[in-house]
Amino acid sequence: MPFSLQALTVAVTLVIPTAETVPTLNVEPGCRAAARVGDSLDASLQTCMSDENTAHNDLQKQWTQFPVADRERCTALSEQVKASYVALLQCLITSREAKKIERAQ
Repeated sequence: MPFSLQALTVAVTLVIPTAETVPTLNVEPGCRAAARVGDSLDASLQTCMSDENTAHNDLQKQWTQFPVADRERCTALSEQVKASYVALLQCLITSREAKKIERAQ
């Protein structure tokens, strides 16, 4: 069954942003939920948002150094739970380290 040009264009449009750029995540709800657990809502929220901004900046610097398949997989995982640049970055780093261990064996 052949794909229409329109369907192919839509599919490519959906894949390219994940592959080429850091996704845009709404991290505030996750930070607010985490902050509710802490003692000081304002301080915890500010700390969480600061951590997310730092992770986002790190991702912008390193994004193209991670394989496309890992970027797509980790982005999908980070979007299934509370969106988090920290979790996305950790997923990518863990994937990279796991591959290093596999190659060393």
